[in-house]
Amino acid sequence: MVRAQQTSGAAYSVIWNLIHRGKELFKLFGTITSLYEVLEMKPGIKDGSINYPDEEHTGQNGMAIEFKNVSFSYPFTSDKILNDLSFKIEPGQLCVVVGENGTSIKLSNKWVEMDQKPKTTLFMTGCGKSTTISLLNRLYDCDSGEIYIDGRPISDYKVSTLREAENIMYQDYQYFPLTVKENILMGRPDSTDPETEIEDATKLGGAYDFIQKLSLGFDTDLGMASSGYASMSCGEHEKELFKSIEETEKSVQLSGGQWQRLAISRTFMRNSQRTRLLCYDEPSASLDPKAEAETFERLRNLRGDKTIIFVTHRFGHLTKHADLILYVKEGSVIEQGTHKSLLAQGGEYAKMYELQSRAFAA
Repeated sequence: MVRAQQTSGAAYSVIWNLIHRGKELFKLFGTITSLYEVLEMKPGIKDGSINYPDEEHTGQNGMAIEFKNVSFSYPFTSDKILNDLSFKIEPGQLCVVVGENGTSIKLSNKWVEMDQKPKTTLFMTGCGKSTTISLLNRLYDCDSGEIYIDGRPISDYKVSTLREAENIMYQDYQYFPLTVKENILMGRPDSTDPETEIEDATKLGGAYDFIQKLSLGFDTDLGMASSGYASMSCGEHEKELFKSIEETEKSVQLSGGQWQRLAISRTFMRNSQRTRLLCYDEPSASLDPKAEAETFERLRNLRGDKTIIFVTHRFGHLTKHADLILYVKEGSVIEQGTHKSLLAQGGEYAKMYELQSRAFAA
C-alpha cells in the first residue's frame, strides 16, 4: 500500500511538472510556424556557377582576396558601414585589421548601438569588421565596388564551395546545448576519426586541460540545466531518484575564457585541406595574457598554408608578425603596411600602438 502511494505520488509529480511547463511548451510550439516560414524563404544572394577553387588555383596555398572600392549599407538604412574600402591580401599572408571603435547607425528611424561593450578602440567603425567577413562568405553582397577571390569576382563562385574553403570565428561565437565533444564536432561533423581529431583540436585551442577537469570530461553537458523535478507526495526512493537525475542533467558553468577556448578549438577542428581562409574576429577578448600569447602562436603557425585574417583590439602579439596591417577608419583603409613601416610613418596606427604599449607597461 505504501509503495502504491509512493508510485502514485511520483506520477502526480510528473503531471504537475508538465502542467508547470505548459506555458513554455506552448511558446515552443508557436515557433514551429516561424521555422517553416524560414525554410520556405528564397535566398537573396544569386549563386555562382564555378566551384571554388577553380582549376587554375587548385594547387595554391591560401586564398587571394581583393576589395576594390567596396561600399555597403545594411538593409533599411542609408548609413554606410563600408565606404570605398580597398585592400589586397596575397595567398598565405597573415593580415591584421585594426581601427576605430564601433559607432551607432540609424536603422528604421531608431538609433542602434553596434557595439555596447566597453573596449579599446581598435576595430572597424560601425561593425565594419564583421561586415567585411560577412561579405567574404557572401552573407551579403556589396552595394558597389567589387570583391575578387583568386582574381575572379566572388559572385562567380558557388556559395557552398566558397564557404567550405573558409573557416570563420565571429566574436559572438555560437555554442549548443550538447556535450563538449558534440560542440567541437560541429566544426567537422563528417570527421573520420572524431576521437583523435577532437583531442588534437582541443590541445591546439588550449581547452584540453580544463576539459579533463570537468566531471565527465568530453561528455560533459554544456546545455541549459533542466528545471527540477517536483517531489511532492513522493517517497524517499523517488526523491533520491529525482535528485540523481537532476545531478546528471546539470550543466556546467564555464568562464568567458573557457568558452572562447572551445570556440577556437572548433576552428582547429574545422581546419582541413579544403580550408584556404581563416578569419578570427576578436579571438582572444576573454583570454588572459599567457593564454592569448600561446593561442596566437599556434594560429600563426598556420600561415603560409592558409590566408589568415585577424580583427583584434589587443594586437601586441600579432602585428609584429603580420605580413599586412590594415588600419580602418569610417569604413575605409587609411593606412596599410607592416608593423615597422607603419611605425615609421607616425600615423594613426603608430599613435594607437604607443597608447597600448603605455597601458601594458603601466
